[in-house]
Amino acid sequence: MTPKNDTIKLKVLKDYPSVEGMLHKDDIVLLDKKYESYANSSEKIKVQDLMGRLYIIEGIYLKRI
Repeated sequence: MTPKNDTIKLKVLKDYPSVEGMLHKDDIVLLDKKYESYANSSEKIKVQDLMGRLYIIEGIYLKRI
């Protein structure tokens, strides 16, 4: 996943601890456009931060920007 036209930017709404590390409130993450429908669901989705690290987070903690 790289920041191109086939990704969307999302903002983390609250601190989210995970095995991969901590995503902090207002962090920007990227999601493949084909998984956009999962962004507001309670399903867990794989996102990438701007440094390239992968996280698995519930979609309800994300907001499109």
